[in-house]
Amino acid sequence: DRAKVKMPDPGEIRLDYDIELKNGPMKICSVNTGVPHVVVMNETINDINVYDLGREIRFHEAFAPSGTNVNFISQQKQGQLAIRTYERGVENETLACGTGSIAAALVTSYKRKWKSPINLMTRSGESLTIYFTKDGSTFRNIYLEGDARIIYSAQLGEDAWKS
Repeated sequence: DRAKVKMPDPGEIRLDYDIELKNGPMKICSVNTGVPHVVVMNETINDINVYDLGREIRFHEAFAPSGTNVNFISQQKQGQLAIRTYERGVENETLACGTGSIAAALVTSYKRKWKSPINLMTRSGESLTIYFTKDGSTFRNIYLEGDARIIYSAQLGEDAWKS
């Protein structure tokens, strides 16, 4: 019912820098976990307008030309975060994002000294678990674990692959 997959080592983690938004400066963190992610820490995330704020950060000049995914997180208890993600390409909030959850876990580990594993409660209500090894400021051996289920089944007929 659960799958655990090894993920690539992250790129540089940038902590606590400001970007200027229409309502003033916002302190953010960022990391590339295979795709670029911004992480914004909040006391609560239920009342954040993920679409508008996520879109403004996603298209911010600091992340041009390709943009970034944006993750809003809040601590639920020690070792557990709630996360909401604005995902580029989808251009809206998604129910879960594996690479965003990894970004959130690594930033939290770095800033708050949390150890592996870190659990994240996604917008879908499902939990993701991030495992990692931390050596100083370097993260390695990153694994993402979450629910696994069959959501589609199909058969490819011979006429589809023969020319």
